[in-house]
Amino acid sequence: MNSTASCDKPRPLFKKNKKIMAFMVKHMIGGQLKDLTGGLGEEKPEAEKSEAAAKGMTQEEFEEYQQQLAEEKLERDASFAQKKAERATIRSHFREKYRLPKSELDETQIQAADKDVELPTELAKMIAEDNQEEEHKQSVLGQLASIQNVDVDQLKDKAQATLEDLKQSAEKCEELHAHLNGSVSFETMEKLITRKPHLNIEHSMTAIRSGQRRTLDECFQVFKVIHQLVDSEEDVLMVAKAVIQEFAADGVKYLELRSTPREEPKTGLSKKGYIESVIEAIRQCKQEGADIDVRFLVAIDRRNGPEVAMETVKLAEDFMLSSDGVIVGLDLSGDPKFMLGLKKVGHGKDLLPALQRAKNCGLKLALHLSEVPSQKEETELLLDLPPDRIGHGTFLHPEVGGSDRLVDKVCKQNIPIELCLTSNIKGQTVPSYDKHHFQFWYERGHPCVLCTDDKGVFCTDLSQEYQLAASTFGLSQEAVWVLSQQAIQFSFAPEALKQQLKQKWAELRPHVLQEYSNSASVLNGSPLVDMV
Repeated sequence: MNSTASCDKPRPLFKKNKKIMAFMVKHMIGGQLKDLTGGLGEEKPEAEKSEAAAKGMTQEEFEEYQQQLAEEKLERDASFAQKKAERATIRSHFREKYRLPKSELDETQIQAADKDVELPTELAKMIAEDNQEEEHKQSVLGQLASIQNVDVDQLKDKAQATLEDLKQSAEKCEELHAHLNGSVSFETMEKLITRKPHLNIEHSMTAIRSGQRRTLDECFQVFKVIHQLVDSEEDVLMVAKAVIQEFAADGVKYLELRSTPREEPKTGLSKKGYIESVIEAIRQCKQEGADIDVRFLVAIDRRNGPEVAMETVKLAEDFMLSSDGVIVGLDLSGDPKFMLGLKKVGHGKDLLPALQRAKNCGLKLALHLSEVPSQKEETELLLDLPPDRIGHGTFLHPEVGGSDRLVDKVCKQNIPIELCLTSNIKGQTVPSYDKHHFQFWYERGHPCVLCTDDKGVFCTDLSQEYQLAASTFGLSQEAVWVLSQQAIQFSFAPEALKQQLKQKWAELRPHVLQEYSNSASVLNGSPLVDMV
């Protein structure tokens, strides 16, 4: 599993009594200073005497009490360090078993324990059984090598590669909300920046790193910078191929990319040429053996107004008929708060004729709805179409400024919601991972699918989004599997392809769940939210 980014939500481990902690810090520091000076000529301050008296203690009793608190804190700290070391040991075991990269954090946590790490009985037993099984395999492979001159290392490498493939497949199936330009990786961005040094663009201008936050307005400024780098057919082709290959490397088997066709007179890029370059990238990736099926959603940028929206629909309609099934739908996106002078542009009511035409001609609709709190009226209007999927839906439910009426509409029509955890946290539309609206919809059994949104800008991948959901909301391996599997039905793939994917998942399911039931629970249970 790739691990290119980490999440940003701290997870407190204890509820602390603030008064006791402040008291302990004050007096522990004071005690250390007295140790340094030997306490020469020091008298007890009146404040300390009165504090002891206020607790109904003599000075001697008060000092014993304070020492006891300090000792208890040391015990708690040691216990906590031991537990972290235990978890780190388990994770290290499975990383070694499945030949995953080592973690410096795990090594540090193991070394931080004051004594040898003693695992709980059940976990120790599990590791012992794994080791016995590994020894047995080594023994069998050794016999085969001596009898048949088998290349053991090569055989083991193939086996481990197969297990890694299963592991990836078990945790995600489809990526249904991925903007092309927002998904450009660091490596691809490096190539673009090198090719266009005159733009004076730095990496910090194209991505939001670990621990960083940006407003939604600032996120859209990042996309403007990226558009400067991707301004020719050659750029679009290179970027699209790289993005597809990266999703495939992450174990994604079906991908729906989306992007607004742009024209750049200085390079000769036309909107038609933009879409043709994406289609060509999809064709080349398939020809080169990429294990992923890709479809494309032509995007309407709401900021461009209703006339351009209608032109975009007509373009999408033409390509839907001529692209051999690659163009399957239409996306509505763009800055929902965009102002032209003093007038807000891109309201859903102005775009409704274009969206209705797209729906009538057979294009599926994936609409960004309720990204900001002020979109209730627009959302209600667009839900009457209705869309085939909802992007984000961050402010639909009443607890965050939406309404029961909106929730009822979404539920009655059973419209799947594309949920992008890291995107919402780094874009500051959701305050923390545990406050994400994933929980609201998931607990109601409503159709939802995990997505990356912009994996390049937000430094994530689909593996991490599933890990975050599992660790934040306590999802079992079975629940993660179901979440991944049901995404097949929510896709805009043709029915024949859906059936192929369902069959593949049905065949993999018993093997994957049996092999990874123990390892996934430990790795998914690791405190990922502490690592961002």
